[in-house]
Amino acid sequence: MELKKIEIDNGCILELIDERLDVKSVPQFRELLEPEIINNTLIILDLSNTLFVDSTGVGALLQLLKKLKAAGSTLKLCGIQDQVDAMFKLVHMDTMFDISKNTDDIVKEHN
Repeated sequence: MELKKIEIDNGCILELIDERLDVKSVPQFRELLEPEIINNTLIILDLSNTLFVDSTGVGALLQLLKKLKAAGSTLKLCGIQDQVDAMFKLVHMDTMFDISKNTDDIVKEHN
């Protein structure tokens, strides 16, 4: 599991490098994100490289959203590929997350 981090004024952009967010990768995903939850008021999670998210991955994203909201912070998702988008829509996850096409749109919105 690898995340590429880019600092922005009010938070960070985290690009998930892996193609899968699943039962195998979620423990490390959670471990890598924990310090970011503490240190940022806005996390933009770029999923443009991610081609598959299973139910464990969805659960990890929901847990991340819940932790950030409890801390008064914001989670935005972007770059969602068609397969992942279809699954999100199937389980109505598209209504739970703030999703944009790319990071530039979100950064402009928050500046």
